[in-house]
Amino acid sequence: MESSLGLRISYEKNKKQFDDQVRKLLETSVLVNKLTKDYIEHPLFAVFRILGLSEIPYTEKLKYTQKLIKYINQNIATNEGFSPLGGIREIVPCYNAMLLEAYTRLGLFKKKESNNALNWVKSYQLFNRNQKTKWNYCGICKHGV
Repeated sequence: MESSLGLRISYEKNKKQFDDQVRKLLETSVLVNKLTKDYIEHPLFAVFRILGLSEIPYTEKLKYTQKLIKYINQNIATNEGFSPLGGIREIVPCYNAMLLEAYTRLGLFKKKESNNALNWVKSYQLFNRNQKTKWNYCGICKHGV
């Protein structure tokens, strides 16, 4: 069994603490090694890489993951939510929600970036048909009206 899958199953059963055994499982995981072998400073690369890593328990402890989080915080997070497509004017609901979910899994739910994304969902996300959003910028408007 892939060691990251074993780690996930073990985590879901008893949420054990990070220790040397967990570190070894992360280091020997083919999947973790594949996800952390290259790094490209591009918003969509960061989005999809952090989504994959967030599925594996304890990856927030990895230097690679911390580097990705720093990049996302500096280049994708805005005062209104996450926007990998062009700043505050281009917040797209699915990317905002996916990054919020990844940050939550990584234990970053109390950080301002997560709170900004959650507040955006509460304020502007459309959940029913034939609604109009109060959002003044692009992205959601063309999909939500």
